[in-house]
Amino acid sequence: LNPNAAELLYALGKAYGFQKKYPMARGCFERAARLTPFDAELYFEMGLIDERLGRYGDARKNFEKAVKFNPRHEGARRRLGLLER
Repeated sequence: LNPNAAELLYALGKAYGFQKKYPMARGCFERAARLTPFDAELYFEMGLIDERLGRYGDARKNFEKAVKFNPRHEGARRRLGLLER
Protein backbone atom coordinates (compact mmCIF):
# COMPACT_ATOMS: atom_id res chain seq x y z
CA LEU A 1 0.00 0.00 0.00
CA ASN A 2 1.22 3.48 -0.80
CA PRO A 3 2.65 5.10 2.35
CA ASN A 4 0.99 8.37 1.31
CA ALA A 5 -2.43 6.75 0.96
CA ALA A 6 -3.75 8.14 4.25
CA GLU A 7 -2.72 11.68 3.27
CA LEU A 8 -4.34 11.28 -0.13
CA LEU A 9 -7.55 9.93 1.40
CA TYR A 10 -7.57 12.85 3.85
CA ALA A 11 -7.19 15.35 1.00
CA LEU A 12 -9.90 13.60 -1.02
CA GLY A 13 -12.19 13.61 2.02
CA LYS A 14 -11.67 17.34 2.47
CA ALA A 15 -12.45 17.92 -1.21
CA TYR A 16 -15.66 15.90 -0.96
CA GLY A 17 -16.57 17.83 2.19
CA PHE A 18 -16.16 21.17 0.40
CA GLN A 19 -18.49 19.84 -2.29
CA LYS A 20 -20.99 18.80 0.41
CA LYS A 21 -20.64 15.15 -0.58
CA TYR A 22 -20.59 14.20 3.07
CA PRO A 23 -21.04 10.41 2.86
CA MET A 24 -18.17 10.19 0.37
CA ALA A 25 -16.02 12.46 2.54
CA ARG A 26 -16.69 10.35 5.61
CA GLY A 27 -15.81 7.18 3.73
CA CYS A 28 -12.43 8.64 2.79
CA PHE A 29 -11.75 9.69 6.39
CA GLU A 30 -12.75 6.24 7.66
CA ARG A 31 -10.37 4.54 5.23
CA ALA A 32 -7.57 6.94 6.19
CA ALA A 33 -8.23 6.27 9.89
CA ARG A 34 -7.76 2.54 9.30
CA LEU A 35 -4.30 3.33 7.94
CA THR A 36 -3.41 5.89 10.63
CA PRO A 37 -5.66 5.03 13.60
CA PHE A 38 -4.16 7.58 16.00
CA ASP A 39 -4.56 10.68 13.82
CA ALA A 40 -6.67 13.15 15.81
CA GLU A 41 -7.36 15.31 12.76
CA LEU A 42 -9.12 12.45 10.95
CA TYR A 43 -11.48 11.92 13.88
CA PHE A 44 -12.11 15.66 14.07
CA GLU A 45 -13.03 15.76 10.38
CA MET A 46 -15.30 12.72 10.78
CA GLY A 47 -16.97 14.49 13.69
CA LEU A 48 -17.61 17.57 11.56
CA ILE A 49 -19.13 15.41 8.82
CA ASP A 50 -21.27 13.57 11.37
CA GLU A 51 -22.57 16.92 12.65
CA ARG A 52 -23.52 17.95 9.13
CA LEU A 53 -25.34 14.65 8.69
CA GLY A 54 -27.21 15.11 11.99
CA ARG A 55 -25.41 12.15 13.59
CA TYR A 56 -24.61 13.94 16.84
CA GLY A 57 -23.81 10.83 18.87
CA ASP A 58 -21.23 9.75 16.30
CA ALA A 59 -19.90 13.31 16.12
CA ARG A 60 -19.37 13.34 19.89
CA LYS A 61 -17.52 9.99 19.77
CA ASN A 62 -15.23 11.21 17.00
CA PHE A 63 -14.48 14.51 18.75
CA GLU A 64 -13.72 12.55 21.94
CA LYS A 65 -11.30 10.34 19.99
CA ALA A 66 -9.64 13.43 18.52
CA VAL A 67 -9.10 14.80 22.04
CA LYS A 68 -7.89 11.41 23.26
CA PHE A 69 -5.18 11.32 20.59
CA ASN A 70 -4.41 15.05 20.85
CA PRO A 71 -5.52 16.55 24.18
CA ARG A 72 -4.69 20.03 22.84
CA HIS A 73 -6.97 19.78 19.80
CA GLU A 74 -8.89 23.03 20.29
CA GLY A 75 -11.33 22.44 17.45
CA ALA A 76 -12.47 19.11 18.86
CA ARG A 77 -12.73 20.56 22.38
CA ARG A 78 -14.80 23.46 21.06
CA ARG A 79 -17.16 21.19 19.12
CA LEU A 80 -17.63 18.96 22.19
CA GLY A 81 -18.56 22.06 24.19
CA LEU A 82 -21.13 23.06 21.58
CA LEU A 83 -22.65 19.57 21.58
CA GLU A 84 -23.07 19.79 25.36
CA ARG A 85 -25.49 22.72 24.96
